[in-house]
Amino acid sequence: MNKYALRRVIVLLTIALLCARAADVVVRLVREQESQTYLPSINVPLPLVPVRTTKKGIGLAYPNFADDARNAGASWCYNWSPGGSCGDDSIEFVAMVWGRSIPAILPVSVKWLLGANEPDVETQANVTPEAYVEIWREIEGQFGDKYLAAPVPSQLDQTWIVRFRDAYIARYGYPPRLDALTLHCYVATADHCWVYVGWVIDRAREWNIGEVWLTEFGIWKCLNTSGYLSEIRKLIERLEDEPMVARYAIHTNRTTMLEWWMYGLSPDCNPSLFDFETGARTLIGEVYARAQ
Repeated sequence: MNKYALRRVIVLLTIALLCARAADVVVRLVREQESQTYLPSINVPLPLVPVRTTKKGIGLAYPNFADDARNAGASWCYNWSPGGSCGDDSIEFVAMVWGRSIPAILPVSVKWLLGANEPDVETQANVTPEAYVEIWREIEGQFGDKYLAAPVPSQLDQTWIVRFRDAYIARYGYPPRLDALTLHCYVATADHCWVYVGWVIDRAREWNIGEVWLTEFGIWKCLNTSGYLSEIRKLIERLEDEPMVARYAIHTNRTTMLEWWMYGLSPDCNPSLFDFETGARTLIGEVYARAQ
């Protein structure tokens, strides 16, 4: 065999070997595709079905994203205003009188009305306990057919609610109508939040009020870099197990971090349950949707 014939044989053998390898690859890919079609790989995440509990709610900073409450597993929501919806008729909307202005009417479906939001904070409702007595008196008269959840001071001055109640008694001779006490907490651990929760539970028992609502809470990465997700789980477990806690709501569904109430904070302080642009669940959103 001359060198030209030998070279031709080598080329033909090489082509045959490459074709055989290509055929093996095609067969393997087909088998993998069949496997993925009929037996989903455990590495492919399945759609998350959110767990809804009667206590779990959400504060909707952006209520126009209509599916967020449902996708968070919430059974109730609010949006810091007297009107709105949760985007799903099976999810209860709770109204709020945010500051001094009292709405003329509320949606017919509303059963609960929340009082002023952080009245002790200058950039929030910003009203003294003594001044709020007359406002609350008007709310009691105008919305006697609703359940009334107390105005909610920030964690910086929880005793605002004590001073408000004392001032009301001093003015009218008996306590204000409060069907639930409320609170906020933004902390690094579940145990720290429970200090605030426990204090409000003690006041509720002392004043013969049947339930407590945690209407805003946050445990963020900027406050607890490595453990914030596990602390959120731990807090929710305690909230679900505590009979005096009737409802809780995480803050918030979405934020751009450019709002006046978030501006200037680190991106690690982003509390969003859902990405603002895509709607995908964040890590906090995944934890909250699964929590029970």
